[in-house]
Amino acid sequence: MVVTHLPSNVLLILVPLMPNLAWAVVVLLLRFSISQMDVPTRQSYTMAVVPAEERSAAGGFTGVARTTGAALSPLFVGFMFARTSWINVPFFLAGGLKILYDLLLYKEFISIPPVEERVNYQTNMGVQLAHFRRSISGLNGAESAVRLKINSRTLYLELPGNSASGNVRIND
Repeated sequence: MVVTHLPSNVLLILVPLMPNLAWAVVVLLLRFSISQMDVPTRQSYTMAVVPAEERSAAGGFTGVARTTGAALSPLFVGFMFARTSWINVPFFLAGGLKILYDLLLYKEFISIPPVEERVNYQTNMGVQLAHFRRSISGLNGAESAVRLKINSRTLYLELPGNSASGNVRIND
């Protein structure tokens, strides 16, 4: 999403800086050609990150947020277009706000893996746990006496009695 939005928003900022109408139209058309490229990806990612029971609400919320902004902006832009000295401001303001929005959205969601990646992580952890249990099964019945706790991405191993405890890092 950020990959297509950032160039699109830079093109939006460049529209009023073009030397004539023909170049402004070309830049604006170029912006239009890449500005909505991310919509299917964004919708798919939103549905993948949001739990199944909240997906329709998330889709509705993002749709309402986008249309509300589009509905309210002409009110403010009309006042800016009424003054010839402010006619460039809406382009700079819209492009700058959209760039800020994209960077904040990227920062917020870069650390949240999609559901498919979370499932792969859980499967990988289960395979490593099974391998670990097989490897300790020869320790005088220690498999039944070993307590395993999984916290985040670390597997904690506690042996009974005076035996040592330790932990094993689970790799992706």
